[in-house]
Amino acid sequence: MRLLLIDDNSEILSALKDYCLAMNLASFVTTANSGREALSLCSSQDFDGIICDFEMPEFDGITVFMLIRELVLNMPPFIIFSGNVEIAKYMAQEKNLDIHALINKPHFEQLTDALNDIKSQKRMKD
Repeated sequence: MRLLLIDDNSEILSALKDYCLAMNLASFVTTANSGREALSLCSSQDFDGIICDFEMPEFDGITVFMLIRELVLNMPPFIIFSGNVEIAKYMAQEKNLDIHALINKPHFEQLTDALNDIKSQKRMKD
């Protein structure tokens, strides 16, 4: 599975990448330090899933979701992984967005479950 990880904190981004690879949750991981960088990557690459922080400068995670959705033909499952998902949940509900999961950091077991769910769905489609 090809994942895109988006977080403005490089230490968290590195730890998340290491975790996903070590737990065999992804075979290939690309990282982006901003929503703008993620948009650039999504315009040139396909991903099976995206994990995005919510609170970032310039674009929050909800805005990143909406911009990527406009940019790509097939929107991959999108996970908000943040220290403050309550506001993200409210915004997603208000805008009626189909976000795969909203998970509080550092609940890696919930993230693992969400990624395994995405992997299962991908296998069923292939």
